[in-house]
Amino acid sequence: MNTLRPRVGLLGFGHAAPPTVRRNDDPIYDWIKANDPTHGQLFTGYVERHVIGPGESIDTCMIQAARAALADARIAPDDVDILLGFTSVSEYITPNSLAAVHAALGLAKSCWAMPVQADFSNYPAALLMADALVAAGRARNVLIACGANWTQFVNYHTPQCVSAGDGAGAAVIGVTRDASRFRVVDYEVSYESSGYGNMYMQADPLDAPPTPVDPPFAASYSHPYYHISAEGMSEYQVFGVQEPPKIVARLLDRNAIASSAATIIPYQASAKLLDAWKAAMQPHQMLHTLEQFGNMVIANLAVNLAIFSTQLKTDHAVLVGMGPEPHATALLLRRGG
Repeated sequence: MNTLRPRVGLLGFGHAAPPTVRRNDDPIYDWIKANDPTHGQLFTGYVERHVIGPGESIDTCMIQAARAALADARIAPDDVDILLGFTSVSEYITPNSLAAVHAALGLAKSCWAMPVQADFSNYPAALLMADALVAAGRARNVLIACGANWTQFVNYHTPQCVSAGDGAGAAVIGVTRDASRFRVVDYEVSYESSGYGNMYMQADPLDAPPTPVDPPFAASYSHPYYHISAEGMSEYQVFGVQEPPKIVARLLDRNAIASSAATIIPYQASAKLLDAWKAAMQPHQMLHTLEQFGNMVIANLAVNLAIFSTQLKTDHAVLVGMGPEPHATALLLRRGG
């Protein structure tokens, strides 16, 4: 163990969601209820979702969450050295609108905004990077902000549409002497890149493909939306159910932690997955907001860690992420000692 490594901890948290609430009786779900009665077999457990309204932007929620995290950490914008995170889906394909968050917060020109596109594990990936940057002396304070507006990027004729919710979460990582602050300890990952292309977001061409002499954008396209192929649905049910408990078990075993001594904060895609994970992992507690917020995609873990940061009953917490390649991630946090 490197005794010169400073104690790096999570200094503050924040979260925000748009004010409009969409419930299960919303007319937007009428088509899927009438035409795909099987949609509720995989995508279950939602009561409310917060949704971006006309003229609103998820950037606003990210800015609110970031300001709350800075206030919680008692850190001024000028004290932030690096901004990590991601906006999904950004106003532009590139650059990511994390830049808009940087501008609105008034962060210094020397503060590097680094989008972390590790869908949908952007937040734990950013925590891991921030911990390493501060521990290495490359930064004093790192601000992380993740936001998702996927209610605008699902097709309401597809089963997964019922899960989408919008929200944003943020955290500050820096050097601390406070042993009660959670810190990053270890991680585990399972990355099945062979599934690339089974779950993805893109627009569908509406016209015949352009001829070779036409510009590449000569065809008309639909609005971008999230696709899950038949293979993707299979991965969701097999890899999605089985793999996260395996990596959590490996992570806890390696660190000599009993599952009953850990709190799980999971990626909240569906009650079906959450119930399976809880049965397999047997944690002291599993904390989520599926009924309140639905699936906020890359913001799930950021929002829920902010909400539950003062309610954890254990000194060990595991953030469990998932992504569409598919992948599963587990990030171990610890306080005390």
